[in-house]
Amino acid sequence: MHRVDLGFCVLGQSLREGCGANTIMLNSLINGLCALNQLGSAAKVLAYMPQLGCAPNQITYNTLIDGFCRIRNSRIGLELCRQMAKEESCCKPDVVTYNTIIHGFCREDEIAAARMMFEEMIAEGMKPNVITFNILIDGLCKNGDVTEARKMFEEMPARGVNANLQTYNILIDGLCKNWDVIGAQELFEEMPSRGVVPNLYTFNIFIHGLCSHCDTHSASRMFDEMVSMGVVPDVYTYNILIHSFCSQGDWNRATGVFPDMVNHGISPDVMAFGSLINSLCKHRLTFEAEKLVSLMEK
Repeated sequence: MHRVDLGFCVLGQSLREGCGANTIMLNSLINGLCALNQLGSAAKVLAYMPQLGCAPNQITYNTLIDGFCRIRNSRIGLELCRQMAKEESCCKPDVVTYNTIIHGFCREDEIAAARMMFEEMIAEGMKPNVITFNILIDGLCKNGDVTEARKMFEEMPARGVNANLQTYNILIDGLCKNWDVIGAQELFEEMPSRGVVPNLYTFNIFIHGLCSHCDTHSASRMFDEMVSMGVVPDVYTYNILIHSFCSQGDWNRATGVFPDMVNHGISPDVMAFGSLINSLCKHRLTFEAEKLVSLMEK
């Protein structure tokens, strides 16, 4: 028997025995239905709660709102937020509620609606947290609006919110993808003064951004800085460099990456070999390509 079916059985038995239901039991049922994307049934449970003598709480609404937002139906999530605000009990929208809806709108590319919710939560006297800002900055970057993303980032201190590693990673990635490597460099250099230490993902983002601009020299320098900081590269890091070297016809540097990979305990994968073999074949260096295939087969 499925856990949700079991939940309905327990609820039915409890009602038959005159024990009634409680909010915790019904919240578990709503959570199970949302996990199965049975949002219609979950909404019916919410509607039926008053008849069972149970008052929905923040967990009830936030679970259901999250369910609708995850299936890209944030408008219904917003309607539930409005319904939640009208509850006579202390069950009112909180930061989690707003973050969930803002995230939902961002995933649906409704950036204007997401920003409206951000302004609304501030007007309601609610303090946005770092998650709120990260969601909005990510949404703006993915929408190609890095200027507004930067403004949102710069607004954080005034709101008493400190940017974290994820904030920097999101914005550095957005700047690199929108061809602002200089802006990304400035952010990267700012991190230590803010007490934020770059991780593997930060370096991979930045190295990829530099390589996308054909600046393999700076990318190699960034790779060296990464290793000197004790951050261990992964296969993706090496593949970025190999692909970039190959794109510039620098096969010596591309093949020179392989021994370094092995030294770091990383085996070259199909993508690493494929980039180099493809590049060699394009330049009619078939003998070198055949040697690489032989090495790959070993």
